[in-house]
Amino acid sequence: MGKLNSLDAQQVELETWFGDRLLARRTALESVRFLSGNFSVLYEGPTSLEGWQQGRDQSVWQYRSGAFTANGVGVLGRDFKLTNSVVIEFDLAWAAQFNLNLALYTSVFDRFDYTGSAYMFYLLPGYMSLQRLQGGGSSISIGQAQLPD
Repeated sequence: MGKLNSLDAQQVELETWFGDRLLARRTALESVRFLSGNFSVLYEGPTSLEGWQQGRDQSVWQYRSGAFTANGVGVLGRDFKLTNSVVIEFDLAWAAQFNLNLALYTSVFDRFDYTGSAYMFYLLPGYMSLQRLQGGGSSISIGQAQLPD
């Protein structure tokens, strides 16, 4: 992701998000996606646990070397003041049995509140599903997909 400085038949020049200028042959370019003029980065990190809300067990999540690690089942949340249209990207690694539930557009950040409104992503190895939770406890399945290895 970055600012497109130039593009011609031979090369592309991009000002990258990390501040460096990138030059590449045009043949290396696979696609270009233009974002709206009001695009901005809402969050880049983590850099610490500051600003994050943890669930009941405060010892589950830890910040280490630029990443969050968990040593069990726990909740970690933050209000990003998301707008109607967002792109969310993150890296994920695990060494044991894996299950990640991600709640978006919710007002509760320190626990899963299935009586409120939210979009719930359920990620398991090889599988993902999405539900829309509506106030009062009802839910609508939006879809599911198998994920490549």
